[in-house]
Amino acid sequence: MSKINARSPYYINVASTNLTNAKLELYVYTGTQTTNRPFVTYTIDTVAIDEEVTFEISELVKDYILNEFNGTYSCFNVWVDYQITESILDVEQSASSFVQLEGFDGYGNHEDGANPQNDSTDLLQSNTIMYVIDGGVVTVPVDQGLVVDVKFYKDAALVSTTTIIPTSSNTGQVVYANESDVTSVDVYDGLTTTTIAVENINECKYTPYKVTFVNKFGVFQDLYFFKRSDINLSVTGESFKRNNVTSGSYNISKHQTTNLNKTGSKSITLNSGFVDETFNEVLEQLLLSEKVWITYNSNVLPINLKTSTLKYQTRLNDKLINYTIDADFAFNSINNVR
Repeated sequence: MSKINARSPYYINVASTNLTNAKLELYVYTGTQTTNRPFVTYTIDTVAIDEEVTFEISELVKDYILNEFNGTYSCFNVWVDYQITESILDVEQSASSFVQLEGFDGYGNHEDGANPQNDSTDLLQSNTIMYVIDGGVVTVPVDQGLVVDVKFYKDAALVSTTTIIPTSSNTGQVVYANESDVTSVDVYDGLTTTTIAVENINECKYTPYKVTFVNKFGVFQDLYFFKRSDINLSVTGESFKRNNVTSGSYNISKHQTTNLNKTGSKSITLNSGFVDETFNEVLEQLLLSEKVWITYNSNVLPINLKTSTLKYQTRLNDKLINYTIDADFAFNSINNVR
C-alpha cells in the first residue's frame, strides 16, 4: 500500500478536458481501514486553472499523527482515504473510487522526487549495523505488510523468531521485533533476507545512554551513546531590591537583593564511541527528527537537540569515527508544570 510521509508534500493532481472545478474529500482515521472510516475529515473545493488542479494533503494528515514515546514501542500511523469529484463545464460528475493510503510521520529526501513513499523497504531503519549495550535488548522496526518473520541469533544459534501476522488495524502496521543478548538479526520478506549485524559493547568506564527518535520512516529507532557524557544546568530568574529598614535599623541577615521565579534546565553532551561510517545516515536522521527521547536514570525523558550541524565522517578522512551531540532536556528542572 502506498504511503504518505507527512513531513514531505503529497500531491494529488487532477486533470481532465474541460475541468472547471475539483472537490477533494479526505478521511484521516485510525482503527480498521474502510470499516472505521468516519465522516469526512476535510473537504477542499477549488477552481481549476488550465483544466488542472493540484491538492497537497500531507500537512493536514500530519496533525493526526501523534508520536509519543514512554518506553513502549507503538505504531502511530493513520489511515488516509480520499476521493475526487470533478466538475466538467461546471457540471458535477460522479465521485471517483476511494484511494487508500497509510500516513506516517516520515519524510523523503529531495532526491526522491515528488510523493516519496518509503513503501518498498521491509526494514524501517537505514542501518544494518547496530551497537547495543552488552546483553541489551535489540529492537528492530519492520513493515508488517512486507515482512514474513524476524529471526534473532546469538553467534550461529537461533534464539527466537518473531512471526509477522498481517493485520488491518493501523496499530499493527509496524512491528517492533525485539530480543536481548543477540549478535545478528535476519529480516525475511519471503524472497530475500536482510541481515543486521549487532555489536554488543561492554562499556566499563562511562554510563551508556539510549536515545530513541522518530526516524525518516516515521517509526521509533534506538541509538546508543557509549562514551563520555556531561550534564550542565542553566538557571534563570528575576531579582529585586527590598527595603529592609525598620525603625531606622535593618537585619544584616535579611536579603536586600531578593531572587524570585528562579528555574533551571539541564543539558547533556553525548558521545557515540567508535561507529561505522554508515552511521552518517543515522545521525542525519537523528538531527532531522522532531521527536527525541533519552532513557536517563531509568526514566524516558524528552530532549531537544541543540546540535544543528553534522560533519559527515569517513574512515578515509577521520580514521576512527565518533559523533558528539548536545541536547537540552525538554522541561524545567523545577516541577512547575501547570
